[in-house]
Formats: sequence, structure tokens, C-alpha cells
Amino acid sequence: MFRFNKKLNIWVKEDETSPLLESQDKLFPLSEIINPAGSYIKVFGHQHPDLDSIASSIAVAYLLNSRGMNVNACRLGKYNAETLFAMKHFSVEVDLQYIDAVSDKDKVILVDHNEASQSAVNIENADIMMVIDHHGINNFSNANPIDFTTKPWGCASTIIYKMLKEANIKPRRDVWGMLLSAIISDTLLLRSPTTTEEDKGAAKELATQLGENLEKYGIALLSSGTDTSKMTARDILLGDSKLYTLGKLRIRISATSFVKHDSVLDRRKEIELEMFDIISNESLDLFLVMITDIINCDSDLLVLGNRRDIVCRAFGIMLRNNTAFVKGLVSRKKQVVPVLTKLLKS
Repeated sequence: MFRFNKKLNIWVKEDETSPLLESQDKLFPLSEIINPAGSYIKVFGHQHPDLDSIASSIAVAYLLNSRGMNVNACRLGKYNAETLFAMKHFSVEVDLQYIDAVSDKDKVILVDHNEASQSAVNIENADIMMVIDHHGINNFSNANPIDFTTKPWGCASTIIYKMLKEANIKPRRDVWGMLLSAIISDTLLLRSPTTTEEDKGAAKELATQLGENLEKYGIALLSSGTDTSKMTARDILLGDSKLYTLGKLRIRISATSFVKHDSVLDRRKEIELEMFDIISNESLDLFLVMITDIINCDSDLLVLGNRRDIVCRAFGIMLRNNTAFVKGLVSRKKQVVPVLTKLLKS
């Protein structure tokens, strides 16, 4: 007797069992092919790293090093305020190696991104061995087969937490704490439309294991990243920022947030001057800044560049003093990039 296995797209015997069939719902980033003897591997997230990029790098290095690999967690920029808060709260002692470029044939693992424009300089000549991401796959190509894990979840750290659990890796408070913090940050304390049941389950499990009050710690963490009074305009703009190539356009989308009063727009003229400078230096067609009210889940948009019309058409808005309010808009990944991508393809 045979039956058709839809996951494998093959016919199998009714009584046939195999490890492959049993493992279809699991995540295995531990293939021996990525661990040649004596290899040295760098793992890092995107440029201008947010908390998820840092936490993911730390956790993947911990996971793979526990399996005998030689993996070094790196960062493509300085820590933002949320990351520093989480690292202090959970006594994270490791300081990720700062890099801005990779050498030809460097062995690397990408987390929380897959686009070359968001990655290290010269990434196209590196040996990419693994990708773990939760974003859309855009402009990614690789000559060799690799271990590519992507899930439509709210946070890359949720994926990696599941990997750690499946691998029966011993919990460590600093690693678990960074994963919890990243999930809170990326999902706006589980309020963002990107939040999935997987994210909710992981956050609640981690909070319980760590003895943290999820809501209390979450508000404290998010609040730590909203004080822009001592930040330069450039730090505000690039603290959480990603560069996209959509069609023929170069578009930078930055995100900042607040819990109480929004002080970013109070400094609009100063910030616009810095935006113009970045537009010129990076040859941008569009620079979009999301200023998000975490509690009410709405955003003000600050938009500059020659193609501001795209944002107006995408969201049905009119810009006044280069700004507009959009109710219910909080997610760059789910509510902004897909809309702009679709519009530019039409």
C-alpha cells in the first residue's frame, strides 16, 4: 500500500518510516556540510543592527559552537539603545566583533536579512553557508546550495529559539534574555501585525523561564529605545534603518518609536538636513522615516526624495511639510515594503 506524501512530493509505502519524514516540522541548521574541519565562520545581521540582529547573532553562535563549530558573532554597526538596555539587564558580557566588510571566500552566516544591500561590503564574494531570516526574499542569489531557513514570523529570534529548543541546547540566561528582548522589540510587545502565535508562545515561554513579567519588562525595554533627546539626528535616522532596491529605485526606510511624547518631529528641520545629506551620499530616490506610537500603534511618516509620490500613492495620503499620519501603520516589513514593492511592479 502506498500513499502520496505532499510535503516530499513523492509516493511512500504506508508502513515506511524515515527520519526525513519525521523531521518535516523541525528546523535543522546543523548540517555537517557547513562545518569543514578547522573552518572559521562569521555570523551577523544587517547593517545598522537592531536588537533582533544582535540577539540572533549571539544565539546562533552559541548554538553552533555548542556543536563543536568555530563561529564568531559579529555586528555591522553600533548597538542601539534597546540592545544596550537588554545587554545590561541580562548581563551580556560578550562584545560582538565590529566589521563592515568581509573578505573573498570568508565563510559567513546571515541572520535577520538576506539582501546584499543590507549586508557587509563584499558579501557577494563571501562563502554564504546559511541564512536564517523572517523577511521577504528579494535580490538574493547564491552559486552553491546552502542551508536557508525562512519563516513568516515576527522575529528571527523566534526561529532561532525554536532551533535551540530542538537541539536540546542548555538554556543560558544571557542568551535566552536577548532572544526574549528581540521578540518584544520586533513585535512591539506582541502588538504588531507581524506577530504570530509562534512569537507569542516563544515570548511567554522565555519570560516564564527567565522570571520576567512580560508586560513590565517589555514596556521598560521599548521605552529605553524611545529617548532621542541625547541622540544625534543621524543616530535617530540610522539606528534602525534598511536600504532596499525596489525595481530601479534605491529606497531607505528607517524606523523610530515613542511611548509617550514624540520628540522626533520637534527636531524635524535638523533631521531633514541629515536626511538630505544621506540621500545625496547614497544616491537615494526615496527616504522614508516611520515614527511609531508603540501604545496606539500608529505612525507619522517623514518623507524626502524625488519619488515621494510613491508613498502618497501607496498609502493614499497627502504630505504636509513632508509629513503625514497613517493610522494602524507600525510594520516596515509587513505594511510598508510589500505595498511599495507591489506598486512599483504595477
